[in-house]
Amino acid sequence: MDSASLRRLQKILKFSVENASASTKEAKNDRSLDELEDKKWLSDAMSAYMGPSDVEVMKSCLKIIAIPNVDDETIENALEVLEEKIEDIDNAKDFVKIGGIPVAFQMLDGTLCWRAAQLLALLVQNNPFCQEAVLAGGGLEKLLKLGKRFHCGDMALLKIVYALSSLTRNCNKALRRFIEQGGIDFLVDVFRKGNEKLTTKVIFMMKNMCIDDVSIKDLLLGRGFVEELVRFLVRLEGNGLREVILTMLICLVEENDSCKRICAREDLGLKDYLLKCEEELKGNEDYEDVRELAKNLRKICFK
Repeated sequence: MDSASLRRLQKILKFSVENASASTKEAKNDRSLDELEDKKWLSDAMSAYMGPSDVEVMKSCLKIIAIPNVDDETIENALEVLEEKIEDIDNAKDFVKIGGIPVAFQMLDGTLCWRAAQLLALLVQNNPFCQEAVLAGGGLEKLLKLGKRFHCGDMALLKIVYALSSLTRNCNKALRRFIEQGGIDFLVDVFRKGNEKLTTKVIFMMKNMCIDDVSIKDLLLGRGFVEELVRFLVRLEGNGLREVILTMLICLVEENDSCKRICAREDLGLKDYLLKCEEELKGNEDYEDVRELAKNLRKICFK
């Protein structure tokens, strides 16, 4: 049976079940055993054609992952299915309820740790219920501990930052714990690796943290990160990271005079760099946004 036919059959069966329900209510005391059996048969038939529920699929995936000595390809396929399912916020909550978090935690120590970190990132994204569950299970500490080792590779590190970013976003409890556990130093260390993708992810997380809690700006300032970011920018060649860094610097200097004073230091050469950037990109439609960012930062820092 092709997919179009299957969809039509599902609609017909659903319509039949719904109308069987309505007829049963209207009949009140005149409901016969045959009618109830017909309704059950239609419901069972519909379930059979529609396949297993998302919860059943997720349970099956977790069982596959738990099988001893199962190959990585099979586990990866199961994780891909789980990632697809938990994009739905209700499925994500069900994943927690059926015991999925301990399985994901266990996988952080395996060869597919990047997949496990990505799964956790998707699970907690914009989902307070799942954020709280992962936090309560010690997920933040596990992710930080793994990330601080740096031996897991850039791909895993990228997903770990992604997971931490999702876990702390709009969650003050997680953000406080992240800071207490040395998270700021961890992000600065990852930034210093010089990997473009990692730098982008770290800056994105830092910016969101500063938006959620303006006191983060002073923590970054105290670690010399504002000065370091300016020096990084003025040495930057090409436009790959320029927009990301400019956006972060604007975020830091807004309503923070201390950060502004650092950026305005003559020895850092930021003013000359911004003027040069504006001139180079003048008339270039592809980088008009970058030019506007440079212009805005210059106006804030060098009135």
